[in-house]
Amino acid sequence: MDYYEQKQFLGEVDKQDKIIGQIEKWEAHKNGILHRGYTCILTYQYKVLLQHRKHPVFDGVFDLSFSSHPILLNQQKTKNILSFSRHAYRQAGKRESGRKNGSLIPTSPIGYDGRGRSGMTKNEQHEKIGLQSMDEAIYAGLKREWNIEQKQIKAKPKFLKKIYYKAKDPQSNFTEHEIDYIYSVELRKPPTPNYDFAYGFSIVNRKQITDYRLPLSPWVKVIINEKLI
Repeated sequence: MDYYEQKQFLGEVDKQDKIIGQIEKWEAHKNGILHRGYTCILTYQYKVLLQHRKHPVFDGVFDLSFSSHPILLNQQKTKNILSFSRHAYRQAGKRESGRKNGSLIPTSPIGYDGRGRSGMTKNEQHEKIGLQSMDEAIYAGLKREWNIEQKQIKAKPKFLKKIYYKAKDPQSNFTEHEIDYIYSVELRKPPTPNYDFAYGFSIVNRKQITDYRLPLSPWVKVIINEKLI
């Protein structure tokens, strides 16, 4: 089966990056529902790998260096744990946060990555609902899109920051709406990409990314603006 035809469930989150439920992948992208994802910047000899993206969403743009999502590994278990409704969650959030000018007051900034009100780290939250950890999702993506095994990288993925963005794809009916975790991975040697996921790739220095005036993905534009490369 084509990878994009597989039924997968993602972690639905609020703007404080708290998991509030699960959402089928294509439903999330058709309806612009906020979910958790990642982008992994691959580096080799102080240069970065630029992927010419082959994907139903934002096809043909350039990515640094691939993007995907942690997926739910045990859907039934997650249904049992996340039995509360979005309405109940929102009501609880209102009681905790209070109201200001008719809207919820955020209880934590988007850049926060420590322990939340639950006392759990993000990876512990992932484990509780059956969601892949970010490391697991990245290793799976490295193998799937770049034919890279864990032993071919110099160290475990390095977390840089998480960003928020929402962007409608003008070439499709899909919208990306993510809390996007940005990581970097240093490679021991140049990879051989899987051309099911890329039209091609280049190894470039950071200045060339903007000098080439390529059609960059919306999240890469945020990455550049945030000076993460």
